[in-house]
Amino acid sequence: ARRPVIFLLPGVGDHYVGMAHGLYEAWPVFRDEVDRCAQILEAPLGIDIRSVIYPSSQSWKNKGKSKSKGIDLKQMLGKRTDAPADPEAAALNRTLYAQPALFTIEYAIVRLWQSLGITPDAIVGHSMGEYVAACLAGVLSLEDALRLIAARAKLVNELPQGAMLAVMLPELEL
Repeated sequence: ARRPVIFLLPGVGDHYVGMAHGLYEAWPVFRDEVDRCAQILEAPLGIDIRSVIYPSSQSWKNKGKSKSKGIDLKQMLGKRTDAPADPEAAALNRTLYAQPALFTIEYAIVRLWQSLGITPDAIVGHSMGEYVAACLAGVLSLEDALRLIAARAKLVNELPQGAMLAVMLPELEL
């Protein structure tokens, strides 16, 4: 029996330098969509987003082979940490680049799945993933979505740095 297919697209926090590079190298559909997004984003961002996702030093290729502890939220939020500073990760973790980079990769991944004949019954997103879902649903054109994401990222990037806290308690207990 056919089961429903639902794409779940995350928000910022699941990104990392070199993300989906294997797909970029191996799948022309994925690469074309990343390249298309990068071209659209270049004017509003003033940078080729691929240079932030896939820095030319390629030092991230070796880091990916080591045992990863996952995302260091303290480092991402600019808090003190024992981990040595990684300038490439710091660049990608800037809201200015993190949001457009994540949108680009998520959009390209969905287009890759669709090119393989996988058509979702629904697309659901959180935060940045919601914008990707809206774009894929035809609510926004890709060009409009990327301009909106670039403007949003610039505005959020200009705000004073903050932090978030999630408390996993029922309302009455809290």
